[in-house]
Amino acid sequence: MKRFVRYNLIVILLCSISIATATGQNQPSYVVDRLNINSPDFSDMAPVIFGDGIIFCSNRKNSILRDNRTWDEDRVYNIYFAEIEEPGRFRNPRLFSRELSSEISEGPLCFSPDGNRVYFTRNLKEGKEIRRRNQKNLQGIFIADRQGDSWVNIRPFEHNNPDYNVGHPAISKDGNTLYFASDMPGGKGKSDIWYSVFSDGRWSQPVNAGGINSEDAELYLSMHHGGRLYFSSDRPPIRPGSFGGLNIYYAMVSEGDFTDPVMLDEPINSEADDFAFTAYDDGQSGYFTSTRRRDDDLYSFVSVIIRKDDCEPQQENSFCYEFYEVNAVVYDTIPFEFEWDLGDGNRKRGVRTEHCFDGPGTYIVRLNSVNLVTGEEMKNEATIELVVELIEQPYITGPDTVTVGDMVQFSSQETHLPGWNIERYYWNFGDETVAEGILVPKTFVMPGAFDMQLIVSTPPDRDGVVRESCVTKRVVVLRSP
Repeated sequence: MKRFVRYNLIVILLCSISIATATGQNQPSYVVDRLNINSPDFSDMAPVIFGDGIIFCSNRKNSILRDNRTWDEDRVYNIYFAEIEEPGRFRNPRLFSRELSSEISEGPLCFSPDGNRVYFTRNLKEGKEIRRRNQKNLQGIFIADRQGDSWVNIRPFEHNNPDYNVGHPAISKDGNTLYFASDMPGGKGKSDIWYSVFSDGRWSQPVNAGGINSEDAELYLSMHHGGRLYFSSDRPPIRPGSFGGLNIYYAMVSEGDFTDPVMLDEPINSEADDFAFTAYDDGQSGYFTSTRRRDDDLYSFVSVIIRKDDCEPQQENSFCYEFYEVNAVVYDTIPFEFEWDLGDGNRKRGVRTEHCFDGPGTYIVRLNSVNLVTGEEMKNEATIELVVELIEQPYITGPDTVTVGDMVQFSSQETHLPGWNIERYYWNFGDETVAEGILVPKTFVMPGAFDMQLIVSTPPDRDGVVRESCVTKRVVVLRSP
């Protein structure tokens, strides 16, 4: 950024920072709570956000007169709806749809983007077939359309097969790609993620999702509108820790390509089975299932990761100025030569000149002139005390471009906020990870462009007010070669 200096006027272009009040404290990344609608003696699982509440699957008894069970006395699952009563609390659940309720298990499920079509998991065999002992009753995906308050035209997904399971559907944002879990032949593990594309009125032959699958099981899919495919897997954790059983992962999906899976942090993942994750559009809150209290129960999560809406882009310091003599027009009929003594050992000639100083400081700039006709030399025709300053802002030092998997370091040591007693340096890397400290290491696990933030704050003053300032810097993360 160039700054302009005139004979008797200095114009220095500096950025301003916005200062807000806040209270500073260390917090975990998420707050997790068990929902009030869990049944004490049964399993509740696979939540889906729908309208003003959630839909979920449960094997609770829904009728005094009717208690459907399998031949081995397991209760069947039905689909329920619970309306939000107030933040964090739900009204008593009710059966979601009579049309989607049967004597066999229903769910998990997902809805088309417009909410007018449902894709749900259901056992393939019904009626007298399910009464036969030792008869496997595998799962398939079924589809139904919304008609007012009813669900009609229930039909099987054309790639269901009585020889293997097909279920746990998730639909893409455009409604044309169906992702699902299956143990069909040709997979990599016990259960893989597959997908099928709707074209010309038919669903294409299923395609294995490839690298996001493991030799173990991938189950309970959920597609977020931002392009993340969430799923659960019992593969060994991809990083050291105490996680066990099923863990929740996500991969970004773009035109049939999948990024490497990313494992969610605690407290969403735990030593128990954690699965069937779903999030609201902003990704900051949602629901999942966990056995951390023995039975399958529904839990909510809310992100407490700090991210500022009014965080300005980081400005780069520039110590470059343009100097010119505003009265030079008076002498335009007389041949004068102007010399600028820039106060740092450099001299330059001309009515107008540019100069970049090495750094901040106070420089005495003098203007000398010489009448080329008479030879008369006028020393110190103008003297300017030029104060060159750093921009007052938090400052992120680190690379602009990194590669997936490489550890890099970011620093806040060049933060310039005179008079601030900074207590906290908080980093939001834009990929749902955070850190604290003046120097922080970081390894990005997926490609993309991330707008990281550095938020600095002071201890509370006598009135309890915390001074706070923030900058953002874009980092481009490239795929590994």
